Amino acid sequence: MLGNLTIEDKLAPVVECNCSGPIADVSAFREIGVFGNKKYYLSNATYTWQQAYAHAQSVGGEMLCITSAAENAFILNTWSIPGFASQRTWLGATDNEAYGGTEANNTNNGWVWVSGEPFSYTNWASGEPNGLANEDYVEMFGAGGTEPGRWNDNTNTFGPLRYIMEVENCSYNCYDLAVIQNETVPMLYGVSPNKSVLTTPPTATDGCGQ
Repeated sequence: MLGNLTIEDKLAPVVECNCSGPIADVSAFREIGVFGNKKYYLSNATYTWQQAYAHAQSVGGEMLCITSAAENAFILNTWSIPGFASQRTWLGATDNEAYGGTEANNTNNGWVWVSGEPFSYTNWASGEPNGLANEDYVEMFGAGGTEPGRWNDNTNTFGPLRYIMEVENCSYNCYDLAVIQNETVPMLYGVSPNKSVLTTPPTATDGCGQ
């Protein structure tokens, strides 16, 4: 039996993205929200602070760096999601010289955000940072703690804890270009041992998901 197969010659779809850098791999995270030009993800696994920093860098993101009271409140409110209310999470703040800090001891001077943003807004818990030995990294208390949303300096190996990663909140546009040529050719439907048997129509998905 003879039939016809129509072949479409198409240009590849064009994806337009307004990101300023590479797109992060967020497969090991749960999205928790968008604030301003940032999108936030909570890690599925737990890490020491240094492991969290390395992991965020390896997937193209940044550990959470909070620069305003509004952002801090937004992050705290995302922990209202069932299952996350009492979590403590690492922030991307440190006074370790290896990450740009200057051993702040019990003062705000010397603490830095790993993103390079100014360390101007702070929300320390009562008596923190207390500068105890090797407490060079910052965690945030979740809604289930005694001082929800406040920060505490701690050691690298405390926990381990989950961490929140921030990435640029990008937008995407995908343009599926028109068919530039149609061509119809004969196609043999048969049972000859030397021929293929077409049992279902072929399907395909282009780069725009269409």
